[in-house]
Amino acid sequence: MEEVKNTQTKTEVQDKPETGYEGDLKTLMGEGKYNLSAPLFLMFAEYLGYVGKVLEWVDDWCVAKKKPEEWKIKFIETEAIVAFNECRKKFTEKRMRELYDSLYEVILFLYDENLKAMESPIED
Repeated sequence: MEEVKNTQTKTEVQDKPETGYEGDLKTLMGEGKYNLSAPLFLMFAEYLGYVGKVLEWVDDWCVAKKKPEEWKIKFIETEAIVAFNECRKKFTEKRMRELYDSLYEVILFLYDENLKAMESPIED
């Protein structure tokens, strides 16, 4: 006769970000101070060790100021969510915020300024 053992499976529910993603990562990185665009987050994630498939497009966007086509932007936005989830496996959100603050002063502010300059309308 076979012995049957009942075992319980422990399921851990992690505090996941809301899925109200609308082209930026404000819900992922926290309301208020952090309102990261997808390309800026991917540039930040690169410094954390995440190297995605769309990094060349993001680099062109953040550094060379060449905004990609809409279909590429959709890939970049999706990649940013994937990168965030991967980074959360290695770092707490608090630690990511600390790293972001320190890296922003060094390099990320340049990318941020470039992105904001492309968004603002040109005044005559």
